[in-house]
Amino acid sequence: KVYKRIESLEVEFQIIKEIIEARKDKNITQKELSDLTGIMQENISKIEDGNANPSLKTLKKLAAALVKN
Repeated sequence: KVYKRIESLEVEFQIIKEIIEARKDKNITQKELSDLTGIMQENISKIEDGNANPSLKTLKKLAAALVKN
């Protein structure tokens, strides 16, 4: 059970890392990402800090805004 929990956390941290890196690669702030997605900046901050459990819908909005052109 412990190994499965650790494995699930690794996936969670990888997603968070990808969101942060993609936002920085686009050179946009959390506020700008908020404006692009309609997700409150406070919630983006919580997601990036690992203090939120975003829905699939939220992750899709973030991915759409952060897709590399």
